[in-house]
Amino acid sequence: MLFVATLTPNARAQKFKSDVEKRARNLDSKCPGSTFAQRLMSYGKDGRYLVLVVGPFANLSNDFMVLLNFLERVRAHRETNSSLEY
Repeated sequence: MLFVATLTPNARAQKFKSDVEKRARNLDSKCPGSTFAQRLMSYGKDGRYLVLVVGPFANLSNDFMVLLNFLERVRAHRETNSSLEY
């Protein structure tokens, strides 16, 4: 389900994460020896990955702030290093 008007972007992002985790567990139970859930938990720190959700009024999920902070740090790092090169 991609669009649920009654949920906030953060609630939709959380629902997406729980749905992905449930699907990974189901795949592991259907396919003995598979490691979908284990593989999912190997991403990031403790299985954390970003779920970017935009609401109907351009409200954003909290993971957008994580992405923006990362991009700000990358740009600051590049600006700092490029000024040292000249």
